[in-house]
Amino acid sequence: MASGVKLGDGVKSAFESEFKHGKKLLWMTFKLSDDLKEIVIDQVGPRRAPDAAKGLDEGRGELYAHFVAALPKEDGRYAVYDFDFTITEGNSSREANKIVFVSWTPEGTKLKHKMLYASSKDSLRKQLGQVVEVQATDAAEIHYDSVKGKCLLK
Repeated sequence: MASGVKLGDGVKSAFESEFKHGKKLLWMTFKLSDDLKEIVIDQVGPRRAPDAAKGLDEGRGELYAHFVAALPKEDGRYAVYDFDFTITEGNSSREANKIVFVSWTPEGTKLKHKMLYASSKDSLRKQLGQVVEVQATDAAEIHYDSVKGKCLLK
């Protein structure tokens, strides 16, 4: 279902240069423009190392919590997050990484916005390449452990 909403200028190049290849950003959020005709960059989160004093998983969870807190409670967003996690198999473990694409439409989102976010998602999603996709309407659906579980399945 095409909505007529297009990707705004600079969205793909910022994703490629600052996020995917440049590794300068840990996350990016995207929103519908005020006239509802484009998907534009909303916020970005600079890359930083997890707090070593808290341990790797807890530190990663804390960074992820900052990202989740940036999502609005009553409006939709798209987001990408450079998700690092540990895979444990038997007595060994290894580090892994996936780009997670989040389609966020909480219950408080206006109906017209919900429809536009649902129908225009693919115009952004197809520009991102291979990602783990998460559709969420509440915090439980994008909780760190829930997203890690989806990453482990891919």
